[in-house]
Amino acid sequence: MKFFHSIVLMGFLFISCKKDTIELANKETADLEIEKDSISFKLNGREYNSNYVTGKTQGSKHINIKPYGKKRPNQEAAYAGGNIWFYGINDSLMIEQTVSLGSEGHYFTVGFLKKYNLLELNETPSYFPRKGFSYNLGKQNFATDFGRENTKDGVYLKISTGNLKALTSHVPRIWNVKVINHDNIQWGNNMPDNNIQADSKFVIVKLKKLREGNYLLEARFELNVYSEDSKMYRVTDGFIRFYSEVIP
Repeated sequence: MKFFHSIVLMGFLFISCKKDTIELANKETADLEIEKDSISFKLNGREYNSNYVTGKTQGSKHINIKPYGKKRPNQEAAYAGGNIWFYGINDSLMIEQTVSLGSEGHYFTVGFLKKYNLLELNETPSYFPRKGFSYNLGKQNFATDFGRENTKDGVYLKISTGNLKALTSHVPRIWNVKVINHDNIQWGNNMPDNNIQADSKFVIVKLKKLREGNYLLEARFELNVYSEDSKMYRVTDGFIRFYSEVIP
């Protein structure tokens, strides 16, 4: 079974953000106030903002990933390296929705992750939730082990500012495993602490369902982001607004 899939939603790539938003708003409801997709925040005190959408995607990823010393028959690895294969469980997937904004060397992605049983998803190759991706008002969890074990659903943030290396709200994956023998391979003892967002928040403050199942979503956030060498930066005064197109 092939699990990996990522689709850039048609109509968001090659046309301007303003045009996207106006078309969606007019199609959905005539009396909706037309508002642009946008993001703004401060990173270590410096302000960043954008209302230019570079892409919106939906995809699927393995969950509850563990390292193995042998290939598993009839199962695709989440990732592999150094004769070690990393596999997730068979009955569920993590469905991912992202929105990316930015221009001129500054790019920002906010991702939403939610676990679904395979019975709740369409057939391969799309793996879209049959009833659409589910958002919830209020405080969100942080997907702090995203890209590693993938046990936590919630939100994550990626920042690329040009003058800094890529920053993420989860500590980037490190190849840190302990090989006991060919049949006994474990995560290493110095895996990053998943409690890295204890002093953070990401709150969906507005969630308006539009016609045809689409959503207008607004959220405020304050959180930590990390470089590949685990150096921490603080994001404050964060705000994001975007239209989420649900593909059945």
